[in-house]
Amino acid sequence: MLKKIKAWMERHEIALRTARKITFILLGSLLTADTIFASRFLSGNIGAYLPAIIGLPLIILGALDAPLRRFFRLKWGRALKYFIMLCYALFLISFGISLMLISSVPNSEKEADAVIVLGAGVSNGEVSLTLKYRLDAAYDYALKYPEALVVVSGGRGADEIQSEAAVMKKYLLARGLEEERIVMEEHSANTYQNLKFSKEILDGTLEKDYNVIIATNKFHAYRARRIARDLGMDADALPAQSVWYLAPNNYLREYLSIYNYLFVGIGID
Repeated sequence: MLKKIKAWMERHEIALRTARKITFILLGSLLTADTIFASRFLSGNIGAYLPAIIGLPLIILGALDAPLRRFFRLKWGRALKYFIMLCYALFLISFGISLMLISSVPNSEKEADAVIVLGAGVSNGEVSLTLKYRLDAAYDYALKYPEALVVVSGGRGADEIQSEAAVMKKYLLARGLEEERIVMEEHSANTYQNLKFSKEILDGTLEKDYNVIIATNKFHAYRARRIARDLGMDADALPAQSVWYLAPNNYLREYLSIYNYLFVGIGID
């Protein structure tokens, strides 16, 4: 069987080489185009640039196929070729594992003492679409469980007029949520701080052994729940929908954040 496959590949070598070149160039171009598009919405966010970081080498491999094949026959060329192959293989495997971790988080509907809404960027005093989805999920949950507090968590960025928490509170009030149910956490700058500072507030507000549910987007739910539990909270996730056209960027960014948190103890946010 292997001999037949090898013989077939030899007969169709030129066609296979051409197909590989076209595939690399097209895939690399799509990934690079995604970066150009996503940069309009995710300025300064590493998730916007990761597709191009992955895609540009593919464009080079496809466009310079002939000279690179000659170079890869040399000693150092072969070493570089195997290194590139190893890097992409490790990326695909580790990215696949991160997707499995993300998809492992169930959508919890159990009653909690508080729902924590994690900040996700505001602009000119308005919530981003990603943050809107989180707030809408928290609002629906608060209607279902009228005894639950709603903690809006997010500090003020350098380019923001108000803290994320203040803007989030304004959004929930406009939707009709009672002000006395909303608790603001205005000092955090990342997911870890969101949850740590929210826990400190709830420790002084609720009775011992309280439980929480975290309103965030599906791609973010695994890490958010993991951090909360590592901080000692009885926590589950309330995954909200995500912005579909930013999915590649959000999942790639979260891929890096998951491994950074698991192995280094920090995230990319």
